[in-house]
Amino acid sequence: MEFIKQCKAVAQASSAKIVFPEGNVKRILQASRYLLDESIANVILLGEHAEILETAEQSNIALDDIETVDPKTSELLADYTERYISNRPRTKPAVASRIVSKPLGFGAMMVK
Repeated sequence: MEFIKQCKAVAQASSAKIVFPEGNVKRILQASRYLLDESIANVILLGEHAEILETAEQSNIALDDIETVDPKTSELLADYTERYISNRPRTKPAVASRIVSKPLGFGAMMVK
């Protein structure tokens, strides 16, 4: 357990942010709540706001201070699409937009 305590201390000191593309999954919500409550990391959940809220309510998990981002409606979507295209010049804009508007693609662009 000493190793886990050391990891936790390092994480708490680093002010890390973790992006979870599976924002509507109960165990991800539970982990997010734990990480925030223990001051281990700030959390960003990706997905449709309504789905995240519904799962949180059904699971009795508070979303206080947990940031949620809907990739499909985010103001960052156009910028991420452009960055995606600049990294993959042969990609058509419609294809790039479709990829980046999904939580996994959007999350990848957030941490890039």
